[in-house]
Amino acid sequence: FLPYLSSEASYSAEAHGKRITQELESLERIFTDAKKETLLQQDLFASTNIVILDNLKLAKDSFNYDNKNFSYLRMKETVNLCFHCHAQLPREFTSSFSDGFNNLPRKKFSSDFDYAQYLFLIRNFEAAKTNYFTVIDKVSKILEQAPKRNIKISIHDQQQLEESLRQVLVIFAKIQRDIQGALSYFTKLGVTGYPTYLKQQISYWNLGLKEWDNKNDELTEIKNNNELTKFVTNTLAPILAKTKDGAVKTIDLLVGTGILSNYIFVNANDPDRALALYYLGLSENILSSTSFYSLAESYFRDCVMRYPQHQIAKKCYDEYESNIIFGFTGSSGVRIPPDVQRDLDNLKKLLTDGHKKK
Repeated sequence: FLPYLSSEASYSAEAHGKRITQELESLERIFTDAKKETLLQQDLFASTNIVILDNLKLAKDSFNYDNKNFSYLRMKETVNLCFHCHAQLPREFTSSFSDGFNNLPRKKFSSDFDYAQYLFLIRNFEAAKTNYFTVIDKVSKILEQAPKRNIKISIHDQQQLEESLRQVLVIFAKIQRDIQGALSYFTKLGVTGYPTYLKQQISYWNLGLKEWDNKNDELTEIKNNNELTKFVTNTLAPILAKTKDGAVKTIDLLVGTGILSNYIFVNANDPDRALALYYLGLSENILSSTSFYSLAESYFRDCVMRYPQHQIAKKCYDEYESNIIFGFTGSSGVRIPPDVQRDLDNLKKLLTDGHKKK
C-alpha cells in the first residue's frame, strides 16, 4: 500500500482507485483477523490495533464517498501507528521480512524515502537507515547549493529531510541504543543551508546524546519488577519533571521509552505493567509535541482497561480524559462526540468498580 501514499496526487489518481479500494478492504480483513493473534493482545499493541481498524474503516468509507483527501490523511496516520508499534519490539524480535526475505524491491517505490519507510516498517532497520542517509545527503546538498544557485528547496524535500532525520534518531537512540553511532553521525552532519530551527534541533539532539555517551550501564534492559520501579522513579520521573520547565529531553525520552516498552513486551505477568504504561504515556505525550509520532492515549486507556485496581490507574484516567478534552476543544468550547463520551464514562465506572474491589 505504501507506494500509493507517496503523494496525495498518487492516492487520488483515478487510475489507482480500484486497486486502492481492494487494498483497503484487504487491510481491514487482515487487521480484523489480527485481533486473534496472541502477540497483538498484549498491552503494547491491543488498543493500537483497535485504532488502526477504526482508521481503516474511515479511510475506506471516505475513499468510496470520494473524500480522498480525508482518506489519505487517515492512512498516513495509520502508517505512523505502524511505525510506532514496530519500534516497540525488542531488537531480537525478527521476522522473515526483517531478516531480508520476502522484501519488495526498490523499483516498486517512487523514491528512496518511500523505500526507507517501507524498510522501517518491516524492521529491516540497518537497510532503512542507509536509505534515510541517502535522502538526507541528497537534500543537504541541495540546501548547501541553494544560495549560490538561487534555487529554493521544495516543501516536499524539506519534509522528507526532517522525517528522515527523526527516523534515523529513533533507530539509533530508541531501537538500537547506539549512542556513539548517533553521535558520530549527527555531529559530522553538514547542516549548511538548513533552516535555523532544524540546526537548533540537531544541536539539542547532540547535547542529549553526549549526556548518554558514558552511561552504558543505564542502556541495558530492565530485568525485573524491582529494576522497573527504580527505572521509572530514578530515571524517567526526573526527566519528565524537567520537561515541565520547558526543557524537552528528546534523547532521554527515546532511550527511556525504548527500554520501558521492551520490558513490557517481555514481562507479561508483572503486576506493575500499569506503572510502565503510565510512564510510557507521559513520555509519548511529550515526544508527540516534538513531532515524534505518539500513542500516549492508547497507553493511558490500556492502563485503566486492564489494571483498574492498580494505584496508578486513576492517574492514567486523568491523563486520558485531559487528552480527550484537549482534542475536542475548539472555538465553540468542548464538543466530545457521544461515543467518545460513553467510552470515558465506561472507563470511569471501571475505575470506580476496580477501586471498590481493591
